[in-house]
Amino acid sequence: IKAAAAEAAARRTIRAAAAGRAAKEATAAAEREIKLAAAEAAAAREIEAAAVVRAAKSATATAEAAAARGIKVAAAEAAAAKEIEAAAVVRAAKSATAAAEAGAAREIKAAAAVRASKAAARQIEATTTARIARAVSESEAAAKTTAAARSGTVVSAGAATRGIEATAGARAFKSAAAAESTAADAEAEAAIAGLGMFGEIVEPGEAAIAALGSFVEPAAAPPPVSAPEPVAVPVRSMTPPSGVPLRPPPAALAALQRASSNAMRSAAPRDPTKIPSIPPRPIPSPLPAPPLPAPKPIAVGSQVPTAQLAVSGRLGVTLAQLDAATTIDDACDAIMAFAAKRWSAALLLDVDGTSATGRRGHGAQISDDLAQWIVMTMDEPSLLQTAFSFSEVAKLTPERHGDVEDRLQRLLGMARAPSATAIIVGDKPAMLLAVGDAQGEDLQTATADLERLALGASAALTRLRRR
Repeated sequence: IKAAAAEAAARRTIRAAAAGRAAKEATAAAEREIKLAAAEAAAAREIEAAAVVRAAKSATATAEAAAARGIKVAAAEAAAAKEIEAAAVVRAAKSATAAAEAGAAREIKAAAAVRASKAAARQIEATTTARIARAVSESEAAAKTTAAARSGTVVSAGAATRGIEATAGARAFKSAAAAESTAADAEAEAAIAGLGMFGEIVEPGEAAIAALGSFVEPAAAPPPVSAPEPVAVPVRSMTPPSGVPLRPPPAALAALQRASSNAMRSAAPRDPTKIPSIPPRPIPSPLPAPPLPAPKPIAVGSQVPTAQLAVSGRLGVTLAQLDAATTIDDACDAIMAFAAKRWSAALLLDVDGTSATGRRGHGAQISDDLAQWIVMTMDEPSLLQTAFSFSEVAKLTPERHGDVEDRLQRLLGMARAPSATAIIVGDKPAMLLAVGDAQGEDLQTATADLERLALGASAALTRLRRR
């Protein structure tokens, strides 16, 4: 019995030990499963957290890119507004300068006309004086001849008539000269009064007249007044031969009386239509153009003329040509004429949906004929796509670009610093302009010139397409 009891106890002990081992193994397995589940849950939570972090970073990057684009667009709009305002100020200044120059030119012309009128009046007065002196001399000679006739010398009736006619002509000429001088003075006063339009100037001063002396031809000096030649009067000698009384014969006395009566009748008031006509007043010759001012030395501290100033001048001329363009081809001609002098290569494209077709070209690898066969798509990353999408000057080549960018780079001659911009009409790009390296090292100035050129072209195309 004791052995059986011990055997039963041993079996129970064995079974208990086996059950304990089994329980321990189950517990260990359960603990491993619990730990594995906990690790998987932690890994899932980490993956979810990483996904949330990546989503947050992506959203932040998208927001930052949108904000940067908005800032660039706002800066571009502000720069465009400033450029337009500056161009308006420049145009207003040019208009005011042109008006001032036109007013000054009119003043100079009016003063010159007054001076020329006065010189012509002085010349007419001198000529009139000489003619009056000559007429008076002839009248005195005629009077002497008449007196000689009355004293007993026989004179022809024509000589006496000429003397009386000379006296009457001198009087008429004197009155006509006085009237003409009065008219010249009135004309000069009218010209002087016309200067009141340009300011408070009523009459040019002596300094202004002296300054205008080099612009007006000097009046011709009056011809020298020579003493009148003695009138050759045919006089018949009345010296009688010896033995003849000194009293003239009755026939000679009768002829002398008839000549005197005829001369007295011719001295009566004459027909006004027979008064000698006054020669017209000479028209002054055209005034010569004023000489060009001598070049002034550059003042200390002022900007020395540079190539950039010449480029700015050409850009101003181009913007003026765009303002005056009457067709789209004229506008494209002005754009490419400036681009050909500013950059090593240029390509102008027409935008049609999501593609661009070449219109004009310049450079070693491209021409106008070749440009018309070029078609670029806006679906691949490139300078053209950046300019098309953001409507600003694109200067950075995308890192992951395709065949479009490679083709564009070859057309631009593998430029070191290419750029592109969009020409906006309304709210959409109408054209794209891609350029190569600038003629010079100042890339910032070249970019500003490209922006100004695009703004001027946008304004011109908008105006032309509204027609």
